[in-house]
Amino acid sequence: MNNSYSVGADCGYGVVKATLGKNSITFPSVYGHGIDIQFDEDKIAAAHPGDRIVHDGREWWVGELAASPHMPIALQMQLHGRTASDQRTGNADRLLLIKAALGKLFAGRVANGQVVCVHLGTGLPVDHMAGAEVFKAQLLGQHDIQTDQGHFTAHVESVFVMPQPAGTVYAQLLTAKGELNGKFDYERIAVVDVGTLTTDIAVDDEGAFVSSMSASIEVGLSIVTEAVRREYNQRFGEFPSAATIHQIMRTRNAGKHLKDGDFSATIETAGAPLVSGVLSLMAQKWGRGTQLPVIFVTGGGAQLVLRAVEAEYQNSLVQMTVDPIMSNVIGFQHYAAFRMHV
Repeated sequence: MNNSYSVGADCGYGVVKATLGKNSITFPSVYGHGIDIQFDEDKIAAAHPGDRIVHDGREWWVGELAASPHMPIALQMQLHGRTASDQRTGNADRLLLIKAALGKLFAGRVANGQVVCVHLGTGLPVDHMAGAEVFKAQLLGQHDIQTDQGHFTAHVESVFVMPQPAGTVYAQLLTAKGELNGKFDYERIAVVDVGTLTTDIAVDDEGAFVSSMSASIEVGLSIVTEAVRREYNQRFGEFPSAATIHQIMRTRNAGKHLKDGDFSATIETAGAPLVSGVLSLMAQKWGRGTQLPVIFVTGGGAQLVLRAVEAEYQNSLVQMTVDPIMSNVIGFQHYAAFRMHV
């Protein structure tokens, strides 16, 4: 089949991420029932391209549109994946979000009515891999992709479900064309992946996943972002936007114009249990790490644990990935491209 693409996609609790290699998209992993727009429909569509999708015979809103003021308050309270504490996201939910991601990725790239062949790489937390085959079966086959940006068919010919940290491994070992990266020569790679709700650690030994040295812990970035959200409300009498929380996590400050805008202490205090839990898991699975020449730290919470990992594992080269948010997804795409040619 012509028009074959390798795609990497990840439906995290906080953000959906997907890439074709050269172009990538992200959007908040929330969705809810769509409504009829009575006014400024064209303006809303232009502001939120690809956020309206037809799935199972009805319209859904995803991402920023679903969380926007255009969604009635009553329906906002029913959004799936609305907060980090909402753990309802199952395979059916992931399917809808991946279809929305495909709609965004291929917008303007394929014509209405066209069929595209997709080789899809995706991931699950290390301790959730028991459900990989069911997830894979749901993704395989023909999917009608109908959004406000176009209408086409995605034929998902192959699906590769892997432990999420394996994406970071393949981002190092392979290129976007699925070729071996000759510039990378470590035979054993360790990864610490700090996500929204879970943190995964994993080891790859010459291309083989070492399950005895890999595991998940149910703690992640959300314990810090929720603490920041509560503290912001306590200081300023209103809850911060997602963009403000992102700024605070990146700069530790809500804005230089604010007298009480420094959140460094809040982040340090709230992040202490995360750091402790991650180091404890690493010690349990890796000991002192003397057999690990390189440890990559990745995920949305990478910056929170990086210094602690560096201090604890001084015999290893510890480094944060170039793009911690997209690292796993980039690797998923690299692996799908590799398998296309095998």
